[in-house]
Amino acid sequence: MKKLALLVVIFVIALSACNKDKSRTDLLTSSPWKYVNPEEPCNSDDVITFKDDNSFSQTAGSKKCDFDLGDLSGSWKFLSDETELEITLNVPLFGTVIDTAKIVALSETLLELEGEDGDPNTKFEH
Repeated sequence: MKKLALLVVIFVIALSACNKDKSRTDLLTSSPWKYVNPEEPCNSDDVITFKDDNSFSQTAGSKKCDFDLGDLSGSWKFLSDETELEITLNVPLFGTVIDTAKIVALSETLLELEGEDGDPNTKFEH
């Protein structure tokens, strides 16, 4: 009977550990993101990777835009109690560009950022 009780306790502990909520940083950095609804179809195969050290990279896919900037990199951070995402880009020909977007959704499979000035929201998926 003691062995059964011990197994039940171990099972409950293991189950509660599996249900632990991931932090927003864990959700953002767990794997690369692909555009779902890019403003330009040529960005549809680009991939963005956010890293734990607050750096990120955007890798351009094989579809190229007329004015393609290629691969980009920079840094990211959360603002306003992790409800906004600030991205600092190192853009060739333009220098440093800082952009902030409200996070509409962030889950294990979806990142949705609010569009600016009436633009549609930008969505990414794993």
